[in-house]
Amino acid sequence: MAEDLTELAKAVDQLTLQMVMIEPDDLMSLGSLLREIEKIENICLESGLKPVGALGGALKRLIEKAILNELKDVHRGFHLMGRGIELIQKGLSDPEQAQFLVDGDSFWKEIESLEGIARPDGLRESLERESPDLTGDGQVYNDFISEATEHLETVELNIISLERSPNDKERVNAIFRAFHTIKGVSGFLDLQQINRFSHAVEALLDDARNDRLPITGEVTDFILEAVDLLRNMIRELKSAGQPDPSRLEIEPYLERIERLRDGKRSGGRTAAPTPVAETFREQKKDGLALTASSVKVDARKLDKLIDIVGELVIAQSLVQQNPVFLAINDQKLSQDISQLKRITTELQKTSTALRMIPVRQTFQRMVRVVRDLCSKSGKMAELVLSGEDTEIDRSMVDALYDPLVHMMRNAVDHGIETPERRKARGKAEKGRIDLRAYQKGGHIIIEIEDDGQGLDRARIAQKARERGLLMDDAMLSEHQIDNLIFEPGFSTADKITDVSGRGVGMDVVKQTFEKLKGKVEIVSTKGLGSRFVMLVPLTLAIVDGVQVRVGAEQYIIPAAFVKEILRPAQEDVVTIHNEGELVKVRSTLLPVVRLHNLFRVVPHKKDPWEALIVVAECNGQQKGLMIDGLIGKREVVIKSLGRAFEGSRGLSGATILGDGRVGLILDIHGIFEISQAA
Repeated sequence: MAEDLTELAKAVDQLTLQMVMIEPDDLMSLGSLLREIEKIENICLESGLKPVGALGGALKRLIEKAILNELKDVHRGFHLMGRGIELIQKGLSDPEQAQFLVDGDSFWKEIESLEGIARPDGLRESLERESPDLTGDGQVYNDFISEATEHLETVELNIISLERSPNDKERVNAIFRAFHTIKGVSGFLDLQQINRFSHAVEALLDDARNDRLPITGEVTDFILEAVDLLRNMIRELKSAGQPDPSRLEIEPYLERIERLRDGKRSGGRTAAPTPVAETFREQKKDGLALTASSVKVDARKLDKLIDIVGELVIAQSLVQQNPVFLAINDQKLSQDISQLKRITTELQKTSTALRMIPVRQTFQRMVRVVRDLCSKSGKMAELVLSGEDTEIDRSMVDALYDPLVHMMRNAVDHGIETPERRKARGKAEKGRIDLRAYQKGGHIIIEIEDDGQGLDRARIAQKARERGLLMDDAMLSEHQIDNLIFEPGFSTADKITDVSGRGVGMDVVKQTFEKLKGKVEIVSTKGLGSRFVMLVPLTLAIVDGVQVRVGAEQYIIPAAFVKEILRPAQEDVVTIHNEGELVKVRSTLLPVVRLHNLFRVVPHKKDPWEALIVVAECNGQQKGLMIDGLIGKREVVIKSLGRAFEGSRGLSGATILGDGRVGLILDIHGIFEISQAA
């Protein structure tokens, strides 16, 4: 049913576009119009929408007459086609208008008198008897929730642009179309509260489209509030199956809409909303087109595909490294296996790419976040986005939203100064926050940079000492002081506000990126600003790692955390009381972490100068991981450890190596924490 509704909406949109530009003697266009009408008629009849299907049948016969040059009045015939399309739109967007399709309308009388096309018998009974029951079709509601959420995000973005250019009719039309679509589909699904409210907002926007309502700050503020209310109503629908009227009161909002319309209207009675066809005419005029360039796929099916492809990659590697195969000296077989490897690799890349989506939506949502934060704090800041087309694993997108909100909150509240203070310091009154993304190797880099006052390290250290996080005589590097802001409950705010002060946020940022197998780095200059650099893997399905050997076991260290690998001289390894074993790397002493002790394996090398040291970095700290040997750098398919190892510290997953053995993937965050506590 959900797929039918989607196809029906596309067909009606396409029909409307074609009808705008059609000429009576253009047989090719008439043929295309006929195909769209037949598609609409078939979908409606199969889906139980017989009143709308009857209209499609009438239009079909009209077009057939036009093709055969049998219309009695060509001009009148094409006018009836337009009337019929408008009625179809009404029938699909508002079920309450469905009765209008069969009763009291001049369309059927006019089409019968002019062309002899009669209204089907029993249409009234069909309407009452065969209205579609969607209460048991959860997929229909899921599709509505997903699409409505996208429309609301589009509204937010266009509102921000509209504030800068209040006379931009293209933006107003885009916002109008979003609410119109939500109104139409919610009406069809009998979501009365959502339908009623979105219809009222649509009427407000129609006034703006037709120059009866100027776009003011009050209007844009209200539309953003309307977005928030609709988003909450949709959340209610998602969690409870139906928005709860007792929890979401819309009457005050409806009253505000009436006040806005009455107070700003240019006089006279408000006309009915302009038919959507006019919107399409404007799009046609501007050279815009609606195209379907994507296909919806169930996320579970996609995940299953990724898993199967991963198994295929592993199986191919096992075959290629099988001693029996290696013993066969056959050139044709070797060529076939090489070709299989190329195909498998390409399949892996393509299937992984299916999981990737641009960060654009998440980034653009930050525009409103900064706007609202500036409004509450009295500060001025501009958010500049770049790299919005950078793609990231879809499973990370939602996880990134909260951390980015926290980072924006800190940038505005702690970074950007007040306009007066910025002016006194010789800066522009309006601050600048850059949010950028780019790909580097097998990772995505997300940067947030502001031109504010930078981190006050003296104040951070003072607050840390007050909270007992730092000893009075402790000597920390700038990196270590900066990373104190990631401690749970840490805050330098003097008072609690709506923006910050509760000490909740940056610890969430750190935890989120650790779960995503990433990390956060800080670069700050006092008086000039701060830059937060967040690194996450390109995908959670594959990791770019360094394969190492410890005793009889093999491990994968994520390459993002590896700074260098070296064999130290004996004199560079020292043991200091209360500090433990240290290794000197370029005049810096780093703690040595013996992996064989952590994982309880028997090592082949007992002394660091006989073994190798992997210099790993995490949250501004560096440690030397002691290993027996280096096997090489490789991409591996990540497999879950399963429930038996769920929550194991120091391990984030596993992979099947080329020889069929299991290699454990190390969690550097966990290893640093374990070694710190030991």
